[in-house]
Amino acid sequence: MAIKGQKYMHYPESLKLESIRLHVDEGWRWMRKYREDGQAAFEDRRGSPHRAETEQERELKRLYMEVDV
Repeated sequence: MAIKGQKYMHYPESLKLESIRLHVDEGWRWMRKYREDGQAAFEDRRGSPHRAETEQERELKRLYMEVDV
């Protein structure tokens, strides 16, 4: 319901087409992730698990080498 004096936003056709393309082509994966994980879905998780595993693996290899000596 409109409120007296309320102004409605008018969006350009290009923005509308882009939002449709995102919905159709990409399925708006981020919305599903947000529903499942909440705010944590937006945290940057690029590479950090791989780096931690690599450091841990290096330490394990070093310790195994010490035991073998």
